[in-house]
Amino acid sequence: MRKLLIIVASFLFLLSCTDSSDSKNNNRKQNNVSEENKNVDTLSVTENQNGETEEPKVLDLGELMKEAQVYNPTNDEDYSDFEKTSTGLLYKFHRQGNEGELLTENDAVEVEMNYYLNKRLLFTTSSYPNNFKIPIEESKFDGDFYEGLKMMRVGDSASFVVPAAQTFSLMMKQTPPQPLRDGDVIRFDIGILSKENRVDFNKRVYDRMKSLSEESRNEFMVYVHDNNITQQPLASGLIVIPILDGYGEPARTGDVVTVHYTATQLDGTVYKSTRTNNIPVVWTVGDLGTDIPRGIDEALLRMREGSVMRFLVPSHLAFGQVSFDGLPPFANLIYEIEMIDIDRKTK
Repeated sequence: MRKLLIIVASFLFLLSCTDSSDSKNNNRKQNNVSEENKNVDTLSVTENQNGETEEPKVLDLGELMKEAQVYNPTNDEDYSDFEKTSTGLLYKFHRQGNEGELLTENDAVEVEMNYYLNKRLLFTTSSYPNNFKIPIEESKFDGDFYEGLKMMRVGDSASFVVPAAQTFSLMMKQTPPQPLRDGDVIRFDIGILSKENRVDFNKRVYDRMKSLSEESRNEFMVYVHDNNITQQPLASGLIVIPILDGYGEPARTGDVVTVHYTATQLDGTVYKSTRTNNIPVVWTVGDLGTDIPRGIDEALLRMREGSVMRFLVPSHLAFGQVSFDGLPPFANLIYEIEMIDIDRKTK
């Protein structure tokens, strides 16, 4: 299951970014655990020690949440020492200052953050060489994570507990990774290291992502040229390379298909493959879920039972600017698919 549908300017993302000096970063860590600007909240940029722009680390919150970030407080945790806001947000400050302004929706904040399940650490930003920026957004429901952030100042650290069902449906805009029980919650442990103007942050990120998008398009064209691929792209940009003819009519939207597939990046790095365990997958054409590139729906409509095809999927038909499941932002992909069976659900 993929992330939430991540299109520019959707909901919360963790954004990677560092300040201008290592000493400033180290000191903070010791003390704390126009059109362009409105369209880049889901993007990120990283700078190295020399101030040069590096490949971004983009982590969407939904992707982190699907790694079992759901648990029931009645069974797993005691929140009796937490306070509660009038909206129902459970919170506990570990460090709270009185100086400086409270965070607002005009801010993008650099954070250190941990996620726990049954007191077991599942994710920590300390695993990454750079910290992450969160652009603060309008609350999506009463007592959500954004409300908690707006209670904080630079230098503060706190824990917030939010209802899982509302977080997935209203903030993440995605289906939960597992069935939820009444009372299931998500816990955030977060420290605020610094803040900057959100507009300035957005502009810097936008410029970097625009550059990465152009690099991705060039990489795709170079691959096609260097590998002597003569098939012309479809209107969408998808390139279809037949390997083995099938029989019968092509699959149609609504049909249930059984396939084997191997997905790789352009350099040959395997992303996913059903061949690893030799267990095919079953997909519904037109409803593949969010962990399959949307370009594959178009690909399946060109396949017959028994056919094998290779599809060159440009990044805009894959996962776009999202760094998802180990893939870099703007990753171009190659899917080789064998159509084993088509269960006709349409006439």
